[in-house]
Amino acid sequence: MTREENIKAILECNFVGFKEEIINIATKRICELDQEPKTNDVISSREEYRELAVAWIPVNERTPQDTTPVNITWVNHKPAVYYASIKDKPFTATACYCPANGKWYWYSVTCKDYLDEYNHSESDSMDDEIEVIAWAPLPKEYKEGQK
Repeated sequence: MTREENIKAILECNFVGFKEEIINIATKRICELDQEPKTNDVISSREEYRELAVAWIPVNERTPQDTTPVNITWVNHKPAVYYASIKDKPFTATACYCPANGKWYWYSVTCKDYLDEYNHSESDSMDDEIEVIAWAPLPKEYKEGQK
């Protein structure tokens, strides 16, 4: 398979939520595939990319089961006048969901503790105009010696 065919195959997987680091990993793997003989390695490599992709979960399908921090995609439907350019544009951030009250909170170092104890964190509350549209678990922690 040529480099272009590899890229096309990867893009056809409809990955959502790639971060720049993952795209760099994918590009490096494509270059490696160019050097490998034509075998079923391409199919297994597509599986590798699926594992690297962020599995975004629409909020209307389900929400997190606890207050563990997660990545979110959010939009602001009524930003302040001086932020008009961000209206309805998706952004990503980290947040916590509180199942006890059904609300999202911006993540901070104390947010999870407050939510676990009081089911609320005033300083981390999201404005009503913010709509969280999808979420994804955070990646696994880095361990010494990992690349």
